[in-house]
Amino acid sequence: MSKKSKILEKKPEVKPAKPKFSLQPYQRNLLTFGLVFILLLILFSSMAFQGLRPGGVDVIGSRGANHQRTEFQQETGETVLWNSPVFSGMPIYHRLGGRVFSADTFIAKTVGKVLYLYIWLYLIGFIGMFYLLRWLKLSYWSAVFGGLAFILIPHFTSLLNIGHFAKFRPIIYMPLVTFLFLAYFNRKNLLWLCGFILAFSVQIRTQHYQIIFYQILILVFIGIYLLIQFARRKEYKTLVGKLLLTAAASVLIVIMVAQPLFVTSEYTPYSIRGGTGEAESTGLSLDYATSWSLHPAEMLIWLMPRFFGGISGELYTGSKVPQLKDRIIPGYWGTMPFTQAYDYVGILIFFLALLGLIFNWKNGLIRTLLILFAVSLFLSFGRHFPLLYNLFFKYVPAFNKFRVPSMISAVMQFIMVIFAGFGLNSLLKFSSENKRKLKKSILVIAAIFILLGTIPFLFSSSFSLQKEGDTQQYNLQQLEVIKTARLDMMQSDGLRLILFTIVIYLVLYLYLNQKLKKSILISLLFILLLLDQVPYVKKAEGELYDLEKMEQTHFRQTDTDKFLERDESYYRVFAITENPFNSNDWSYHHNSIGGYSAAKLRIYQDILENCLYDQRNPRNILNWNIIKMLNNKYIISRQQLNVDKLELVYQDKRAELLVYKTVFDVKPAWFVNTYKVFPERDKRLMALNDIAFDAYSMAILESEPPFAIEQPDSSYVEVAEASFNHISYDIFTDKPSLLVVSEIYYPAGWKCYIDEVETEIFKTDHILRSVFIAEPGTHQVEFRFSPDRFNRLTRIALAGHIILYLVFFILILLHFVKKRRSAAE
Repeated sequence: MSKKSKILEKKPEVKPAKPKFSLQPYQRNLLTFGLVFILLLILFSSMAFQGLRPGGVDVIGSRGANHQRTEFQQETGETVLWNSPVFSGMPIYHRLGGRVFSADTFIAKTVGKVLYLYIWLYLIGFIGMFYLLRWLKLSYWSAVFGGLAFILIPHFTSLLNIGHFAKFRPIIYMPLVTFLFLAYFNRKNLLWLCGFILAFSVQIRTQHYQIIFYQILILVFIGIYLLIQFARRKEYKTLVGKLLLTAAASVLIVIMVAQPLFVTSEYTPYSIRGGTGEAESTGLSLDYATSWSLHPAEMLIWLMPRFFGGISGELYTGSKVPQLKDRIIPGYWGTMPFTQAYDYVGILIFFLALLGLIFNWKNGLIRTLLILFAVSLFLSFGRHFPLLYNLFFKYVPAFNKFRVPSMISAVMQFIMVIFAGFGLNSLLKFSSENKRKLKKSILVIAAIFILLGTIPFLFSSSFSLQKEGDTQQYNLQQLEVIKTARLDMMQSDGLRLILFTIVIYLVLYLYLNQKLKKSILISLLFILLLLDQVPYVKKAEGELYDLEKMEQTHFRQTDTDKFLERDESYYRVFAITENPFNSNDWSYHHNSIGGYSAAKLRIYQDILENCLYDQRNPRNILNWNIIKMLNNKYIISRQQLNVDKLELVYQDKRAELLVYKTVFDVKPAWFVNTYKVFPERDKRLMALNDIAFDAYSMAILESEPPFAIEQPDSSYVEVAEASFNHISYDIFTDKPSLLVVSEIYYPAGWKCYIDEVETEIFKTDHILRSVFIAEPGTHQVEFRFSPDRFNRLTRIALAGHIILYLVFFILILLHFVKKRRSAAE
C-alpha cells in the first residue's frame, strides 16, 4: 500500500465518552440544604413531629404574664398595649413587633405554620454561615462544615430550652447579615445592598438590642477593614460611594424598624434599663449589669462543659455517687449567680479554629476578627476585667442598659466557627511546602488540649468545688456528696477531652501522611463533629413538653383561684408564697402587684426596693399605705400571718394556701383631703414610709398643682369599666378636688378625659395617677392608653418596607431587561 493511500485511509470513529453525572453549583447547594434540613428533622424530631416544645422558666413566665391579654385579644380583636395583670399594670406595646409584612412575618405565617419555626431558623443559620464562608473563598466542604458547626453550638439550643427566643433569633441571623454586608461592600450590584437592608432590619425587629449591638460591632470591625482595603488600593471614589450607600441604607433600615426601635427608646427611660433612679443615672447599676460576668478560668468550659459543674440544674450520670445517679443536682459552682446554658464550643471546632488562625494569619480579615474576638473576650469578663468594661459602660451609647457580659460569647462562638472553616480549608488544600508546619501545629494543639484535660486529675485538690452560699444551703455531709459529683463530672469531661483530642490528632496525622484520602478525612471530621456536638445539643434541648397540657397543669385553677374569682369587684392580689417578683404565676388568673420583667418600670422598682416592706416594724410585714395605694385586697401565703391588718378568709388545704383579706377597705380610686409636694425622689419615698402618711387622705405630688384643692363633704367613685387599654369611673364630688386612681403612672401613652374633655394627669404618690376635678357634680372620668408614637411609627415602618420592596422590584426588572438585551445582541 502506498504512503498516500495510508494517509487517506479512514480512521475508526471514536465515540465521545459519556459525561459523568454532575450537579450545577446551585443544585449541589440546594441538595446540601435539603440534607441539612433532614438532619435537623432527625435531631429535633420531637419538636418537628410530636409537637413538643421547650418549656423553660421563661416560657412559663411568658404564659403567666400574657394569658389574660391573649384571651382578651382573641375575644375582642383589640391589640393590648398595656398589660394590667403584671406589676399592677405595665406597658407591653414596646415589645410588639411592627405590624408590617417583612421576611420574618412571611416565614412565620407560611412555613412556620407547617413546621416548628425554630427549625427553619436553624436552617437559615446554616445557609447564612455556608454562604459567608463560600464568599470568603473557602471550599465547598469547609463551608458545609462551618454551617453545621454553627448550628450545632449547644448554647443556641440552650436559649430555646430556657425560653430566650428573642435572643436566639438575632444570633442565628448573624452569619446571613454578615455575609450580605460583605457581599454588598464587594459588589456593585445594588440587589446585595437591598438584601442586607432586609436581613438586618429583620434582625433588629427581634428586639434583642444587646445582640443587635454585638452585630453592629461585627459590622463596624469588618467595615473598617474593608474601607482600609479600598484606601490602600487608592479606590477613593469607591470608598466614598460605599460610605454614602451605607449611610443611605442605615437611614432606610431605621425607617423600616422605626416601630419597634423608637417605641423601645420611648419606654426605656421609664424602665429599670433607663437608670437606677438616682440623679444623672441613665442605665443599670454596674453591679447589677455585671452579675453574669465570665471569669477567665471559666473559659475552660469551651472545651470541658462541666468543668464548673455544667448548668445549675445538671443531670448527673456518673458512677462515683450512686445515690445521685440520673438525678438533677446543683451542678454549677462558678462565679455567676446561676447558669442555664452550656457555653461549650466543641473540641473539634476549637482545634480547627486554632489551625485556621495559624495558617491564615496573613489574611487581614482573620486579623480583624481576632481583634474583635479579643475585645469580646475582655468585655465578657465584665467585673473581672473592669478596665475595658467600665470604659464601655460609661462612654459607649446604650451599653449601660445591657446586662450579662457573658452574653457576648455568641460573637466569640461565631468567630471561632469562621476560624474553624478556615482551618479545615487549610487542611484540604495543604501542600508539601506547609506539610511540616501543619504536622507541628496539630501536635502542639493536641498537646495543649491533652494538658488541659489533665487539669481535673492533677489539680483536683486545688478546686473548692463549691459555690458561694453552698455552706448555708447544705450541711457538710450533703455538700461533700455534691462536691464529689462535681469533681466526677469535671474529670469525665477532662478524660473526654483527652480521648477526643487523640482521635482528632490521629485522623489528621494519617491524612497529612497520605494514609487517608481527602474524602475519608472529610467524612471522619463530619462524624467527629456530630459525635462531639450532638450529645450536648440534646442535653441543651432539655425536656420538651406539650405546651397546652403543661399550661393546663401548671396553671390549673385551684380552690384559691375559684374563691378569689367569686369577688367580682376590681382589686389586686399579692402572693407572698415564693419570690413574688420572680414569677408571673399569679398574673395568669388575677391582677397581681407582683410579677417578673427584666425591664419593669423604674418607679415601681423604687417602691418594691424602698417602700413595700415595713422595715421599721417587722410585725407589720408590709407598708399598708402601699397596699392601699395598689388596691391590694387579698394576700396569699403558705404560712400563717399574725397581723392585725389582715383577716383569714379562706383556707385551701389541697394547695396549702391561706387567703387573707385586709381589714380596711381598699379602693380603686379616691378623693384626697390635702397634698404635699416633694420634687426629690428620695423625699417622696421617705414620705410614703412616714407613719403619719395616710394614702387615702393625702397625696404626694412632684410639683405644686395650678389649682386649689378642697376636701369634699360628699363624694363617691365607682369603676364603670375596666379593661387593658381603658378604665373609666363614675364619680361625684361636691367641691373642686383631686381624684387619685390606683393605676400606674406612665405619661407616654395614658390620656385622661373628663366628660370627653382631655385633662392633665399628675404623677402622684410616686407611682399613681391623679386628675383635678374642677367642676363639682357627677362626671365620667376615662383613661385611655393610646401611645401616639406607636401608631405613628408603625405607619413609618410600613412606608420603609414599601420603599425597599419597590427598589427590589425595579432592580430585578432592570436586571432582566439588561439580560434580555445582552441575549438579543
